[in-house]
This record gives sequence, C-alpha cells and structure tokens, in this order.
Amino acid sequence: MNSEPTQQNGSKPDLSPREQHERIETLDILRGFAIFGILIVNMGVFAYPFLGYQVMGGSPWDDTVNSIADNLIRFFAEGKFYSTFSMLFGAGIVLQFMRAESRGVKFKPYYLRRISILLIIGLFHAFLFWMGDILALYAFCGFALLLFLKRKPRTLIIWVFIFLLIPILLVAGLFGLMSLAEAAPDAAEDIEQQLEGQKAFATWLIDGAYAAYRDGTIGQIFIFRAIEYAIVLLSGIFWFPNVFAMMLIGVYAMKTGILTRMLDDKMLTLRLFFICLTIGIVFNVLYAYSYAFMDPIRTNVWYVLMYVGIAIGAPSLAIAYISCIVLLSQKAAWHKRLQSLAPVGKMALSNYLLHTIICTTLFYNYGFGLYGSVGPAAGFGIAILIFSMQIYLSPVWLRYFHFGPVEWLWRSLTYKKRQPFKRKAKDISQTIA
Repeated sequence: MNSEPTQQNGSKPDLSPREQHERIETLDILRGFAIFGILIVNMGVFAYPFLGYQVMGGSPWDDTVNSIADNLIRFFAEGKFYSTFSMLFGAGIVLQFMRAESRGVKFKPYYLRRISILLIIGLFHAFLFWMGDILALYAFCGFALLLFLKRKPRTLIIWVFIFLLIPILLVAGLFGLMSLAEAAPDAAEDIEQQLEGQKAFATWLIDGAYAAYRDGTIGQIFIFRAIEYAIVLLSGIFWFPNVFAMMLIGVYAMKTGILTRMLDDKMLTLRLFFICLTIGIVFNVLYAYSYAFMDPIRTNVWYVLMYVGIAIGAPSLAIAYISCIVLLSQKAAWHKRLQSLAPVGKMALSNYLLHTIICTTLFYNYGFGLYGSVGPAAGFGIAILIFSMQIYLSPVWLRYFHFGPVEWLWRSLTYKKRQPFKRKAKDISQTIA
C-alpha cells in the first residue's frame, strides 16, 4: 500500500513543510520559553539520583540555598513547562490536521509516519543517552490523539478532566488500601515488610545511580539507564495521563480558536492570565506544601493532596505563563526582547537533545564526572548558561540552515524525500542584512 498522502482527486498533495512566512512567531517564542523551563527542571534529573529520591521521598540537599532553589523550581517550574510544550504539541497537530483537510489530503498515513519516526528518535535517546526522555511519550500520546482530533470541544474538556483525575484516583486508592490494611492488626507485620522492601529498592536505585553514572563504565551506565527507563515506563500511569490531558487542552484551544484569538484579543488573554494565575498560585501552594510532608512509601494524605495540587496547579500556571508571553509579545519593546527565544523554539527538538549531550557530558563519569555534586542552585545557574548559549547559537545556525539538524532528519524521513537543508548564498546574505 502506498503510504504517501494523496489528495481526493488522486494528485500529489502539497503537505510539504511550512515556509518561514507561514509560522506564527509567538508560538516559536512560547516553544523557546518552554524549552528553557524544561531544562531547569531536568537539570535535577541529570545531576543526581532523581528517580531513587522520587521513590524514597526527600532530597540529598538540606542546606538553605539549595532548599530555597529546590522549592522555587518546584513551585514555578515543575510540571508547568512540559504542560506548556504539551499544549503546543497538541495545538500543532490540530493545525496540521486542519491544513491537510482543507487541501483534501489523507492526513493519517503521513501523520502515523511522522509520529513513528518521533518514537524511534525518542527510544534511541532514552536507551543510548538519557532515561528522562519525553519524546517517546509524546509519540505514544500522538498515536492516541488521532482518536480525539474530530471530537467536539465539550467532549475534549470532559476527557481532559478524566485524564487529570486518573493519577489522583490511583493514589487515593493506594492511600485507602494502606489505611484499611494498617487498621487490620494481622496485616501490620506484612505491611512493614513491604515498606522496608520499598525503602531498600529506593536505596538500591540511589546507590546504583552513583555507581553507574559517577563511577561506572559505559556498559554499566547503559544497563542501569535501561533499568531506570523501564521503571519510568512502568510508573507512567501516574504521570502519562497528565501529559495527554495537556495535549488535549492544546487540541481544544486550537479547535475552538482560543489560541489564535489570544494573539489578537487582549481582553481575552488578560482574563485567562488573571484567572489561571489565581488558580495556579492556590493549587501550587497546595502542591509545594504537600510535597514537604508527603510520604511516597506510606502513601499518606499529603501524597494524595500533592497530586491534586499539581494536576490543577501545573496547567493553570502554564496557561498563565502562555498568556503573559502573548501579552508581552504584543508590546513592541518586549516583543523585541522575546524574539531571541523564537530561533530556539524553531529548532526545539535539536535544542532539547543538545541539553542531553551537554548535561550527560558534564555530570557522567565519561565527561566531567560532576554527578551528585551539583545542587539545585548551581544547576539553575548551569541551565541559564546552557540556554544563553542556545539563544546565541540558534539564530546563527538558522542563518545558514533552514532547520535544526534533527528537525531536518525528521522532516526528510517523514516526507521520504531529502528536504532542503543549507540556505542559498543569496538567502544567507539577506538574513545577515
């Protein structure tokens, strides 16, 4: 079967990549902004045994500076920027779908090929470089999004709440079972043994991360990374639904026209900003406060409230961030400042993968071996340095090339044809001018 998309009249479709003038610069600015926030949060995953402490609870940093930095990152960044990028991802898929329908193009074969290639890139990234990869998850969610592209906006909102509720109900169910079990005298000893086993497992994860990433060989790193990634996938039911819910919000925003209206309707954007900022602050206070008292091993009530806080607080604050960027970009002075984020957003995939190359080189023992010795405060400083470099290099790259290197590969494989990569000399001179 020919998987190349075809128009209804049988002719070859024009589903080629969009030209530069067709891009909405504000969306590129938002992508660039989201990439920076994702780096800030991911820095902890790169720098120390994040997964082990997720299972155990707590943090290896107890000094004042790192504790403050850790809490600020948790309140303002954790969960907010992958939410932003996920919304943009969902909106972008709807935009491609609408564009294909308007031209009579069979969207599904093209789209499935595009998402399959993203899945391969994500798995390659996860197994060979870093277990914190999110590209494979985006691909899995992308397959599922096909079921929702033709749903009515009201149906989409219902499904958003369903997916946001799934992790909360699961954790609440675990808390209920734990409470019932602890109330039974005969079960107390078995429960304590299970809890001790979970503590031992968390300790093994922490010690294993140090042994592999700080002191191990390339082979040991590969094996332990595969183990960690398997754990991430198995525990995905507790956070995959949130990512998918954010994508559905993006689908809803594009189908209803809210996202494009925000670019022109200042009052709509202001209302969204203040409403979502208020909700976001309230529920992120709940999230941050609950985090301080939660116990992931015993699954106490604070652990449940933490999930409630991030389920509502993260998307609300993410929408407030988006609204703020849109409002600022409408002011000439601020638009000029924010434009520096657009080139980073245009090659977001390449910049995201570059984070892995730089950070694993900094922290793993085959590079500078800083694993376990960089806290949240210093990690935030490193993130600023890396992103500043990308702000400088991204426009330089795009001056000579049409796309980021990974974007070019992705597009070429998707369209089964080598895409233009290097700019012509006259285009370069016009860009410089």
